Amino acid sequence: MRKHSRVLVVFALGAVLSQIMLAGTVNIGFLDFSIPSTGQFDIYNQTGSNSVDALFPVTTPVPLSDLSLTVNFSNFTAETFGPDSAYFTPTGDLSFIGQPLATSLSVSSAILTGTFDETSLMLDDGSAVTVQPDFTAILEDPSGTLQDGDYALIEASTIATPEPPMVVLMACFLCGLPIYDRRRSRATRTNGTAETFMIRDRV
Repeated sequence: MRKHSRVLVVFALGAVLSQIMLAGTVNIGFLDFSIPSTGQFDIYNQTGSNSVDALFPVTTPVPLSDLSLTVNFSNFTAETFGPDSAYFTPTGDLSFIGQPLATSLSVSSAILTGTFDETSLMLDDGSAVTVQPDFTAILEDPSGTLQDGDYALIEASTIATPEPPMVVLMACFLCGLPIYDRRRSRATRTNGTAETFMIRDRV
């Protein structure tokens, strides 16, 4: 019975921790696809002076680096533009302009990966968050082929930390478990002894 109760306690704590540590995301910018002649990808960084209220709320400038773009074409081939490819050109406001693709093939999807050079961020409501340094943005279209104006959000995954009161409460709960077990065990032994004497008296 004691083992069963301990298992339940572990599952309960796991459920609580999963709720406390649940991380969210915050929008940093977006990857845009356009077709001026052939396909072209541009990165719009919406942090710092480019932030837009609750939609792009990060007021801290967040430079992007180690950018790698993989473009998947309709003929099931792919081309990757790594950090050293010079595919993206900085615009001076943390954004990047891409080059027209050297093919007229339709693009089925694209994957952008990179690194946030700043991970401690201030938001427009005055709050602060810490985010994971790496990101992945996947650009797709329901039709199976990217259309002019398609875009994918560049999101940062926040690192959640437990609220101090909850940490204290959990610590008290965990510290109290051994005491509860000892008292429960003592009570069980006492009840067992009393029942034994009652049986002997009846005999």
